[in-house]
Amino acid sequence: MQEIRFEIERLKTQPASVEELDTARFHFIGSLQAEVTTPFAHADKFKTMLLYNLQPSHYQNLIARIAAITPENLMETAVTHLNENAFIEVSVG
Repeated sequence: MQEIRFEIERLKTQPASVEELDTARFHFIGSLQAEVTTPFAHADKFKTMLLYNLQPSHYQNLIARIAAITPENLMETAVTHLNENAFIEVSVG
């Protein structure tokens, strides 16, 4: 748990390296693309778009937004959304 807290604090205070951010970015985009390798997977994405009233360009916009993230954007997002006081710790094992 201490290591997780350390990494959260690091996300808030130190910009990620371009290489680290690119690795995460490419992994996310690649996994999103891998999710639509069959006709059933395509149908599932369409179902999600219909259920959540998403625009037809939702996934293209998502990829474009992920591609445009900067280390500074990531730090700002971490400061805004990673509030440790709001976390609930669960330890199993």
